[in-house]
Amino acid sequence: MRRALMLLRHLLPLVASFARDRRRWLVLGGPMERSRAFHARRAGRLADTLGRMGPTFIKLSQLFAGRRDLVPSPYIEAIGTLTDRVPAVPWSAVRAALAESYGRPPEQVFDWISAEPLAAASLGQVHRATVQGRDVVVKVLRPGVETTIAADLRAARALLRWLAPRLHPPHLRGLHSVLDEFERRVAEEMDFRAEARFAETIRANFAGNDRVRVPEVIPGFVRQRALVLEYMAGTRIDRLDDDLAGGRLDPEPVLRTVMELYVQMMLVDGLFHADPHPG
Repeated sequence: MRRALMLLRHLLPLVASFARDRRRWLVLGGPMERSRAFHARRAGRLADTLGRMGPTFIKLSQLFAGRRDLVPSPYIEAIGTLTDRVPAVPWSAVRAALAESYGRPPEQVFDWISAEPLAAASLGQVHRATVQGRDVVVKVLRPGVETTIAADLRAARALLRWLAPRLHPPHLRGLHSVLDEFERRVAEEMDFRAEARFAETIRANFAGNDRVRVPEVIPGFVRQRALVLEYMAGTRIDRLDDDLAGGRLDPEPVLRTVMELYVQMMLVDGLFHADPHPG
């Protein structure tokens, strides 16, 4: 109940703001005119609010961050920051989680590990490290994330039950199915052993393709809540504007490669990456 009340406290002001776009007084009046600057400010508040609400809502935001057909600018730019710049877990908690996964402190597992995260996402956090003389990244599940997501889903279902007899919108019924599917999928993502199996299979499928590189899973370091992968430097696909504008990157071969790899994954291999957000 406490979690549900906290979510309502964060959500209701934004829900009311969006509702007033159509009705100035929520149930009476005409639409309100909103300036571009207003939308930019509200988009920033939306991203900040979703970030504070925790992993469930950050993950849902990531699902929409690549859907420019559904989410207008500047909202998509704002929630796009949540793909890898969410509030980080303190190093003390990460260190304890790694010690629990590997049975000893991370300083005894790795030659070196950075206390500063390379990226922080909805479910996990990534730190650079070296092990066995190799540059790697260590992915660790956020402590307590399973409990938080379960509480959020209970709160969301309770809210839907409360709204249904009052608003009667037909698409509310479909949201129950969306929540059920989200619950199943996110449970899979919270087991890094499954991610490791999928990554190794996809890596093997592209072993003969010199245009596609898939990070190697480092053997012996796969756990349910921790995973070690080969470090690969790169640039996010949504941060290539300067290279494109300066003529330093030809987009045609990049797009052709992406199209070909998805055709192979979906039609030949039968296993494909289904979460290709920019982060």
